[in-house]
Order: sequence, then C-alpha cells, then structure tokens
Amino acid sequence: YEDAQVFTVKSAGVKKVVKKLRIRNYPSIALFHDGSKKEVWKADMDGELDVSPSDIKSAIDDVLAEDVF
Repeated sequence: YEDAQVFTVKSAGVKKVVKKLRIRNYPSIALFHDGSKKEVWKADMDGELDVSPSDIKSAIDDVLAEDVF
C-alpha cells in the first residue's frame, strides 16, 4: 500500500510507546488508520502470532473500504 507506514518498536522506550498505543500483549501487531486503532493481532501463550500477511492485507482492505462509504 502506497501510504502505509510500518513501525517496529525495539528499544528502551518501548514501555512508553506501548502504554500510549494501549497495546497489552507482546508481541502484537496493531493496525491504525487516521489515528485510531482498527485491529490488533496478539500472540498466544507461547509468543506466537497467528496471523498471515493475507490476514493483514484483508484487514487493511476492510479499513480502506470504510473510507469510501
């Protein structure tokens, strides 16, 4: 997606970022659009994320489709 931005947080400041974004599980993938959180994929007890690139693409398509209506 042309205007998509991907951020990876791996630093000492992670607590501040996680708190501000209200992400409670680690690791997680969060999809934001226009400043609001649209979807979050959280890891299971073993730290494994059950999400595929096609799941994320589908979620992005759904969020962008909402802008049309």
